[in-house]
Amino acid sequence: MPTAASKSPTRKLNTFVYQIAIPSYKRPETLLNKTLLTLRKYRIPSSAITVFVANSDEEKKYKQTLKPGSYNKIVVGVPGMGAIRNFISNYYAIGTKIVNVDDDITGFLEYDANAPRKER
Repeated sequence: MPTAASKSPTRKLNTFVYQIAIPSYKRPETLLNKTLLTLRKYRIPSSAITVFVANSDEEKKYKQTLKPGSYNKIVVGVPGMGAIRNFISNYYAIGTKIVNVDDDITGFLEYDANAPRKER
């Protein structure tokens, strides 16, 4: 068994402690070209990304459209945005840090307490 001293000093531990939950309905191309691309740009590990869809037909479409390795899994939830948000909250274990992300984002606002706000 290797010791801590024998590990390579350049090897980094995965310290990403959040789960990214993306509810989506009838927009696999949008999810592929916007949100998943944005998360990749920000180096969010695909192992932390779960896509939630309304039914098995949607699951099939998303699996056909999304690139393998760009997400961890696709979960069939329930129809309706409010219902799926509740489903997502109940899907993860208590205490899991969940970030709900829309399927059409192209970036994030980065907060800096010392900088003026730049929303448009």
